[in-house]
Amino acid sequence: MTIYYMIVFILLMLEIVSFVILSLPLPLKVRKAILNTISHSPIAGKIEHTLKIMIICILILFSDSVRRVVRMNTEFEMSGIAAGSVENARAGFKAGQFYAQRNLYLCGSALFLSLVVNRYYLSLKSLIATEEKLEALQTEVKASKSDSKSLEELDTLRSKLESRDKEYATLADKYAEATKTLEKKKDI
Repeated sequence: MTIYYMIVFILLMLEIVSFVILSLPLPLKVRKAILNTISHSPIAGKIEHTLKIMIICILILFSDSVRRVVRMNTEFEMSGIAAGSVENARAGFKAGQFYAQRNLYLCGSALFLSLVVNRYYLSLKSLIATEEKLEALQTEVKASKSDSKSLEELDTLRSKLESRDKEYATLADKYAEATKTLEKKKDI
């Protein structure tokens, strides 16, 4: 395996490990800490830039692998191999075909997994932001519920006060009438 395919393989393994770490069922605080570390690290920007360049290189290797697989298949079908050298040529073809297909699958898997990890990372970031908004709204709802309970309590106290005011007004009217009748009796 050449050095650049070895680098592609190492990148594929790193992508698998990062996907597994991101997929672990961790608490919200731990996930948030991991994502904040990844997002706000000064090294992360450099790594992200390097990975973008590597993805472009892997895309080039992938297209080259596809071209080689297609070329090998067409060459083998087009060549008129003599009967005595069929086994030798067939073994060489099979080895070349194996290497070309291995490189094709390796590059294709690395490209696909890089897209998956990137999309999963962005989804996790939006999920955590949404969960934070949800927590903020829940605390706001709890506060408004306590406010609504206070408002209900205030309304019941107001209604009691109004009923007592009416009661006081009726008693005051009765008292006024009673005092008027008493004053009339005293005057007579």
